Amino acid sequence: MAKEAVESRAISVRLACEALFISQNCYRYQPKLSGENAEIADWLVRLTYNQKNWGFGLCFLFLRNVKGFRWNHKRVYRIYRELELNLRIKPKKRIVREVPESLAVPSSMNETWSMDFMHDSLECGRPYRLFNVIDDYNGEGLGIEIDFSLPSERVIRSLEQIIEWRGKPKVLRCDNGPEYISEALRTWAETFRGAAGKTPFVAAVACSSDGRPLAMRMTPLAGFRSDSIDRWARQHLSSDAEVTSDGLPCFRAIVETCSHWSTDAGGGPLSVEKQEFTWVNTMLGNVKNAIHGTYHAIAGKHLGRYLGALAYRFNRRFEFDRMVERFAYVACRTTPLPRRFAAIAEIHT
Repeated sequence: MAKEAVESRAISVRLACEALFISQNCYRYQPKLSGENAEIADWLVRLTYNQKNWGFGLCFLFLRNVKGFRWNHKRVYRIYRELELNLRIKPKKRIVREVPESLAVPSSMNETWSMDFMHDSLECGRPYRLFNVIDDYNGEGLGIEIDFSLPSERVIRSLEQIIEWRGKPKVLRCDNGPEYISEALRTWAETFRGAAGKTPFVAAVACSSDGRPLAMRMTPLAGFRSDSIDRWARQHLSSDAEVTSDGLPCFRAIVETCSHWSTDAGGGPLSVEKQEFTWVNTMLGNVKNAIHGTYHAIAGKHLGRYLGALAYRFNRRFEFDRMVERFAYVACRTTPLPRRFAAIAEIHT
């Protein structure tokens, strides 16, 4: 503007500089380093072409420390911006997270259990752990296990002890701790008895001294709990009986009634190879085939009637000639009965 005023209005340089508040040195300044600017631009273009992930900082450090150029960083950065060599700043990737579902509120006991660990230390500084299990329905504490080390085997043992007197929950809620995601706990949960939608029952086979089946009994239960097994044993077993069962914890209640041995039947194909359970597995297979081949579905309240009928036919399998006559006699003399009276007949099959 000062040069335009001097040329067009014919005023002195001093007057033009005073009017625009600039010094005469600034008016007379002539740039002398335009050639160096071209050299700087050439270096920046080559560096960014060969090193595509270099920003301004690495380019300037290379020119200053490696090549020895003493150019000012503000000057180099101005040229860097004019050439539009600045890298694009990548935005952070936002992980789209689904809105977590609200926790379902249990409507009854043994619907959902929660388990977790707590940590503390003794006065001497040695740490210890607490394994807690609560029922989410009423917040009742079902068990607390305390020790210096609580691996997955201890977790399984604690859960089995609680299930023995409390019953089995439908859902176990836990975090992703190493004890909870272990193979041992996963296998235990998958092979645990009494899946949802199934009615638990006890299948017992009485065998002779040479291992041949004599009679069988199948009784529905309220659940695989010690109190249910104890009631069943007191009702159906004599004090001189010798019983062999699998490793389900609730069967330990049989000891109160008679002699009892527990054998781990395991799971999968190997479980049917146990000699102690040959006839039990055979009877269960026959029962499943008979029910699946005759009925589409059986309600839980009617299961005792069908199991009693199958046991009745098996226990009198050597008296077929008398069974037809007996059925006809009973059918003619028996009046229709409510289910609660008909269920009593299962005890005497």
